Amino acid sequence: MFKIRTLMLALALALALTPLPLAGPARAADGFSRCPNGHLCLFSEFDGNGTIAWFQSGAPNLEPLGVKDARSAWNRTGRSFCLFASPNYEVHNATVPPGHKEGLNPEIAYNSVRAC
Repeated sequence: MFKIRTLMLALALALALTPLPLAGPARAADGFSRCPNGHLCLFSEFDGNGTIAWFQSGAPNLEPLGVKDARSAWNRTGRSFCLFASPNYEVHNATVPPGHKEGLNPEIAYNSVRAC
């Protein structure tokens, strides 16, 4: 009886001292997953990477927001957004339909955006 009790105590002690794997720190969202629902998001890099800016109606000048040369977009709204080559909504050059998550033409600088 003494041997069984000693063995059980030793087993319990061994289990108590065994290191358990710990969960790592929570990772911040990256890529497209950073885009909040109900917004159009523009990203400075492909695949939703880099600087992000999000919109519900648009912006007449994207340069101060860091996405003038946007390379990807995700439209999480129910309406289309038009991208323009010039500030103040001049020279329409792309449309991002509702629900689309896509790469943008790297040859074009996008300078303004608004719902269309």
